Amino acid sequence: MRVRGWILLVAVSVLAVHAPATASPCSPRRVKAAHRTWLVVFDFRCHILWPRYWPGGVTMVTARARTPEALYVTTGPYHWRGEPIERVRIGSRLIPPQTVHPDWPYLAWRDGRLRANRRPDPRAAWELRGGPLLVGRYTIGRIYDRRVLRARTQRRAVLWVEGGTRFAVLEGVQTLSGVRAIMHRMGYTHAFLLDGGSSTTRWARNPVYLFVFPRR
Repeated sequence: MRVRGWILLVAVSVLAVHAPATASPCSPRRVKAAHRTWLVVFDFRCHILWPRYWPGGVTMVTARARTPEALYVTTGPYHWRGEPIERVRIGSRLIPPQTVHPDWPYLAWRDGRLRANRRPDPRAAWELRGGPLLVGRYTIGRIYDRRVLRARTQRRAVLWVEGGTRFAVLEGVQTLSGVRAIMHRMGYTHAFLLDGGSSTTRWARNPVYLFVFPRR
């Protein structure tokens, strides 16, 4: 009986060693980037970022309930009176803007990568216009209210590495210079503000949400 027990144990061990490895489930990684500021980090190999829009707007609770398969959700570009301040395209669906800021950049998802463009990209799966965009020492997209540049307020931004395999969402209380410092310190090359620099945080509606889904 003892010999049979050893044979069974060896057989189980061999099967465990040679059994195909199962993919571990993808999950966000939350990192404290500064006081009252967090990064939620994702891997491009197992996550995809995608916006959703419900005309008239829904609450965050409703948005999450309608998208139970999402790993994470945050708010996207702000809207006013149910109309987008900036242009949004999701697949073939174009949501035209109420207000035009011709110098603001586009955040786009193309070929499994985030990109920043100065004009629309018809090959992108989706695009959000807004910003400003922080790249290195440069700020792309005019800050119309200079007080916003220095204000320490609630901010949200998408950070990513140019041509890399990871991206993150920043959420917290920061100045724009603080967002830039976190971007450099955490090893990212781009930061796209989702709230126009927070000038509309308290008064605008926001029916566009950004979801992170597992890559199929």
